[in-house]
Amino acid sequence: MKLTRKNVGQVVRIIGVPDLSGLGDDERKVSAPVFEYLVGKKKRIMAVRDHPIDAEFEFTIRKGKCKGSHTVWIEPEFLEEMPKRKKRTNR
Repeated sequence: MKLTRKNVGQVVRIIGVPDLSGLGDDERKVSAPVFEYLVGKKKRIMAVRDHPIDAEFEFTIRKGKCKGSHTVWIEPEFLEEMPKRKKRTNR
């Protein structure tokens, strides 16, 4: 997926976990479950930054050991565009 600032507000599916090997052991233990929680979920892009190119997601995990508010940045190769939904018409 190619990311630009035009993608802000777009809903995408997270399809993978970025490489966390650059993080320290303690940081990786906290971050890995949060990223794994996201795989397969649809989330709205909150922001896009240019260097490195990645998208920001803000979300809340309601249950489990990772519960709480989170903000993560994910590279475009781990995002899948969702088809645009058609607007409903009232009958």
